[in-house]
Amino acid sequence: MCENFPSPEGLRALRYYQGDVEGDDPFWGDPRAYVTLNALFLPGLMAEKERVREGKRLNPEILADGHRLSRLIEDLTGLCRPLPAPMQTRRVERLAEFALIRDSGRLYGFTSTSKRGFLPSYADKRGVALLVFRLPAGTPCVDLSAVLPHYLKADEAEVLLPPGLSV
Repeated sequence: MCENFPSPEGLRALRYYQGDVEGDDPFWGDPRAYVTLNALFLPGLMAEKERVREGKRLNPEILADGHRLSRLIEDLTGLCRPLPAPMQTRRVERLAEFALIRDSGRLYGFTSTSKRGFLPSYADKRGVALLVFRLPAGTPCVDLSAVLPHYLKADEAEVLLPPGLSV
């Protein structure tokens, strides 16, 4: 398979992460799995408590299946490719999580950003920070519209940044 062409597993992981799911499998059927996945990367319980206050529950089935969870993280990370040219994206972030990012100088979990600006659909967070990412050429990421030309949330023009990225 061509190095730049995503594997079927990588495509499934990406569709899953952005909520394009089907079936009733407790792991693969969760359209909000990204909530649980990203919570795993944050220190302490602050982020989980904030998500619960927003009505966003974590899925224990994802945590209970370490093998599938590890594979999912590997598949998502494996999709990241260096940007060929600079790009600017935006994100609506929780203020508390922004403070963690600012203080550490890196992203904790997978971070969804948009080429279309600040998306009002993500303004349901309590206490928000509006972030602008100026991504230089070479930044590892996944441009969903390039990888999934017919994906569920194409209007968001999503660019996924990997955990640990220096910002």
